[in-house]
Amino acid sequence: MRVPPASLTSYLRGLESTVGGRGTEVVVLRHVGDGNVHGNSRGNTRRPDWTGRVRRILDRTVELVTDPGSTLSGERGDGRIWAPFHGRVFGDTVARACRTVKAMLDPEGVSKPGVIVPLEGQDPRFGLTAHQSTAR
Repeated sequence: MRVPPASLTSYLRGLESTVGGRGTEVVVLRHVGDGNVHGNSRGNTRRPDWTGRVRRILDRTVELVTDPGSTLSGERGDGRIWAPFHGRVFGDTVARACRTVKAMLDPEGVSKPGVIVPLEGQDPRFGLTAHQSTAR
């Protein structure tokens, strides 16, 4: 995420209220000077409801970064998870423009499908796998 430094406090409080006491923790690493915030979710992936919890965290995180000056993309490697949310953050006009450009440059849809520009109906958990966790 990239959150304006002046909005970091409200963003972090919102993130804490989203995950606090719900069997999941988020480790936040940040570069305060430019507002680049990394939140790594940690939870018990052995629980059958872990994917639902991850989805709720993703949805709430998107709500927290839709303020002006914020963006879902902070650095490399986040195109698959955040792609389904681009329309919510940047608006339908920008999302349509991205799909149009993608279709022009990759008419067969073979170049990184579902990255940056989402596939139709793509779930943000697409491509996520459970890593062993010691959290209980």
